[in-house]
Formats: sequence, structure tokens, C-alpha cells
Amino acid sequence: MRKDRKIKILSIVALVLAITGMSLGFAAFSSTLTISSSATVTPNSDDFKIVVYGAKNLEEVNREDLFTTGPNMSMWSSDYAYVLDPTNSGVEATNAIIDNTNFTVSNMSAKFTDPTDGDIGYAFLIKNEGAYGTYISIPQYLKDKYLAGEHMGICTPGDGATKELVQEACEGVFGQIAAVYSSNGEIISGKLVSSTQGDYLIGVGEYVIVLFGIGYEGEARADGPFSVKFDDFKITFSTAQS
Repeated sequence: MRKDRKIKILSIVALVLAITGMSLGFAAFSSTLTISSSATVTPNSDDFKIVVYGAKNLEEVNREDLFTTGPNMSMWSSDYAYVLDPTNSGVEATNAIIDNTNFTVSNMSAKFTDPTDGDIGYAFLIKNEGAYGTYISIPQYLKDKYLAGEHMGICTPGDGATKELVQEACEGVFGQIAAVYSSNGEIISGKLVSSTQGDYLIGVGEYVIVLFGIGYEGEARADGPFSVKFDDFKITFSTAQS
């Protein structure tokens, strides 16, 4: 009996040693594979490109097939916009200067004698030449003025002009974004000044045409010269909605 017991004990010990040996054997062949990765994406700001062009003549703007065949880009300049004078060629006015580096349009001015002079205008083609769809919007302070019908200009009497008469006549002098058209000819001005919409997407390669006007209308006349200064008209372009 004692002999058999020893054998059993030895057998158990041997089995334990065998299992331990097997464990050590497996541990010697185990390993862990760790994979780490990362990526950095830096968009190129040059891919966001909006270019402003000015119409060189009224015929291009009035062309019936403008929105079906597309603009004739030889009739649009990236440096200036010609004065479009649909009502009176006698009004003294200056061509607009376009600066695409600083993204500004300046030097728009006109000299009127009385309300019968009508108005002059400028046409700008703003094209998305980048790689992103771009939203166009108008700041809220301009929306508020358009929706309220407020006069945009600040009038200053010149030599001999009566202040009260100037202020009355001033109400008839305006500078405004007269209309904005999409690439397919849709008038989107209402959407841009709407308090509920306000943003419009310009796809890659698409454009909008903005008509800007300066005019003098009504019955009031001043008894001397006066000047009118308009607030800057700002249009925002962004890859994200405002």
C-alpha cells in the first residue's frame, strides 16, 4: 500500500512538472504585436478661391443668352468694372476698381444734377474658381437696413446748400445692391436678405452676378451741392454656412 501511494504521489508530481514545463514552453513562443498609426491632413488655402470680375459693357449684361451659354469672359475684367449707364449718358461717373488681392471693390461714384438724371450701375461676376463649394451671405446689419427700407447714405451739404433741403433731397439718393443672379439666371437677392434663409451655395465653377446701382430719384432738390457717403456693402463667402 505504501509503495503504491508513493507511486501515485510521484506521478502527480511528475504531472505537475510536465504541465509547468508545457507552460514555460508556450510562454517562450508568445508575443504581442502593437500597431500605432496617425495621419495629419492640412488643407491648402489656395484651394479656396473666389475671383471678382467687372463687366466691360452693358451689352454683355443685357445679353439674352447670358445664363444659357454662360458669360463671355473676354467681356469681364478682374481689374475694373465699367460704368453701366442705362438711363442717362450725361451723368459723370467713375469706373469701379477691383482688387482681388484684398478682395475689395472701390471708386464707385457718380455726380448728379437733379432727380431726372436717373441712375448708373455696375455689374460684377463673382466666380468660385476653387475646390470647395462656397456659401455667399450678407451681414445681418445690411439685411436689417434692406428689410426696413432705411436710407443707406450720409449726406453732407456743400457751399451754399441749405441743410434742411439737402436732407430732403438726400432721401432720393441711393446706393444699393440692385439684384443678385445665380449661374442659372435665378434672382437670389431675396434669399440673401431674408431673415430665415440668407445663405446661398455657389458650386465649384459656378458664379453669381451682382448688380450695384447709384441713383437719384424723387421730387426733392437741394439749393446747392452736397455729397453722399454710403456704408460699405459687404458680402461674405465661406465654406461653412453662417
